[in-house]
Amino acid sequence: SLSSGGGGSGSGSSSGSNVAVILIVDFTLANKPDWKAQVDFLMKALSYLPGAKVGIVQLDCSSDWLFGMEVSSEDKVRKTILDTKTKSDTGKKGTHQAFNLAQQFLLKEQAKSHYNHRHHNMTPSVGTVGLQSAH
Repeated sequence: SLSSGGGGSGSGSSSGSNVAVILIVDFTLANKPDWKAQVDFLMKALSYLPGAKVGIVQLDCSSDWLFGMEVSSEDKVRKTILDTKTKSDTGKKGTHQAFNLAQQFLLKEQAKSHYNHRHHNMTPSVGTVGLQSAH
């Protein structure tokens, strides 16, 4: 198999656990009760993806504040950045769009994980999935 070669401490067999989803939300929306409920729903939905580690980063000019489930900072973790730029009134539709995009992206990343493990030693890579606001 593809995962049988290259020295990687046997991490190739559990490559699915090396996927992290980081949701980036605007700090002006993150503190609104309705947006918080939508984010909680999205995190719970994403947590059902096989081997995925889910976390949220609240955008702030001074610091990146992590809350919710903690995301591993190990170099092996592959970071998928979802920029959920949705208005609060269209947030529900945007949440479902973000989940669908995240699922598609994670499936692609997991399919490539064996290749990355062999040829790139699981170096961190950042994929950006843009989500436009619904009008």
